[in-house]
Amino acid sequence: SWWWESYLDPRNLYQHYTPLSIFTSKIKLRAEKYRPTQATSSGGNGTSSAVFTPATGFGQVSDGNFKVDTFGRITPSASRLCSYLYGSQWNTQYRNPPSIEISFTNATQFKVKTGGTAGEKPNITIYIDGIANLTESASVNTTYSVNVPAGKHTIRVDNLGTDWVSIVGYEITGITVGFLNVYALRSEKGDAAAGWIHNKQYNWQNVGATGIPRPIRGSQVIIDSINSGNYDVFFYDCATNGSVLSKITNITAQNNALIFNVPDVLWDVAFTAQRTSAVATKDVVEIQKPLKIYPNPIRFGENLRLNTPIGTSEGVTSGFYSIKIYNLNGQLIKQDSIEIQGFDVEVETNKLPRGYFILKIANGKVNFTGRFVVE
Repeated sequence: SWWWESYLDPRNLYQHYTPLSIFTSKIKLRAEKYRPTQATSSGGNGTSSAVFTPATGFGQVSDGNFKVDTFGRITPSASRLCSYLYGSQWNTQYRNPPSIEISFTNATQFKVKTGGTAGEKPNITIYIDGIANLTESASVNTTYSVNVPAGKHTIRVDNLGTDWVSIVGYEITGITVGFLNVYALRSEKGDAAAGWIHNKQYNWQNVGATGIPRPIRGSQVIIDSINSGNYDVFFYDCATNGSVLSKITNITAQNNALIFNVPDVLWDVAFTAQRTSAVATKDVVEIQKPLKIYPNPIRFGENLRLNTPIGTSEGVTSGFYSIKIYNLNGQLIKQDSIEIQGFDVEVETNKLPRGYFILKIANGKVNFTGRFVVE
């Protein structure tokens, strides 16, 4: 590829791959058929920001409608945001002011950052749910911000002036979610995992603008589709020699999820998790296929619905099942029983507090799990 031929090889940068090579040598990726699995983080030491950098150039087709989830991830990609906010009189054929849907349990701040170039008399107007909260003449290299209440809102940014102004970024500050990016793989048998944990604030943009960020402390990582049992988790250095930084032993995975505390993360760390002993599951079939839960996240005070594998090849039959809901600390929050006859089932969750939860449904022979968020 271009990167290998034109950048990495001419500069002899292969030494930077030494930690990765050492780390992957410890994992039987091919023999144990590792594959991606869902993983998230929670906790941390402060608030986080989501920064979106436009990449669509002048006159190019951009998207107009975006959605930011509770983890601060934007869909479609931020690269589909236009690097120019076009005015209402000139170059109007390119106008497509972005609308961004957000939903957070806490109040946040939304910022628009202009670049170093602009046309004739541009303007910045920021709407929240159709109401203009800010309208000002746009200047280059300036940040415009509005406060956004907690809850679900649609933010639209427009230029009611004459011509365009360049945009270098949109930012949502004060997000109280996990502050780590987590990418994880698990073995085909579900008894081992490996992955990478990254401080979201440690990237070239933030480091260049504000310097080295503070380490993230007090976080947890949650990995789905992991068999019950006791696990040892090892953390590895990603920057120098791939050595073991620390380890945690005898962590119990339950409800098809492995949850473990993470050491302080300044930049990034890698990890492995290996089962050391199994938890007895006599006559119980572990269903690794996660439940389809919707809506997810669900709004505070609402019930969730799910699709069950009743009558499918997994051998799950209709009848009465126990329902247990746990928080991420493994504490049982709600317990009930329900008769399941078909695929679509409603579960009462309207009295749950906001947060992350694990849902387990079992009948003594079969159990399967899913995870959901109340916001």
